Amino acid sequence: KFSRVDSPAQLTELEAELRDRFGPLPEPVENLMALKHLQLLAQLWQIEDIHLEQQDIVFRYRDREKMESLARRSGQRLRIVDQRTAYVVDRGSSLEKGTLLQHVKALLQPTGIPL
Repeated sequence: KFSRVDSPAQLTELEAELRDRFGPLPEPVENLMALKHLQLLAQLWQIEDIHLEQQDIVFRYRDREKMESLARRSGQRLRIVDQRTAYVVDRGSSLEKGTLLQHVKALLQPTGIPL
């Protein structure tokens, strides 16, 4: 079922089903759900890769218009450097491992839809 999830709504349904059947989810399953959610958000923006380079979050993308829209929406926290790469510019905050996923999810979250 997990591999067939292709929308945040389906992921929410699957998570609810798992909680109903098994109770609280173990941390590895929670992490898997969070990563899948991030993948689904990245697909909306046509981002094919998200990785770290030193302290920078780097997006490799396919659609320049979508990236420009995301950069405008982000308050210029996203800097487009070429036709396929953009960097999250956020030197003022510490992007520790625990907050990194939330930071990227918040940036990619469509307006008006809760995390």
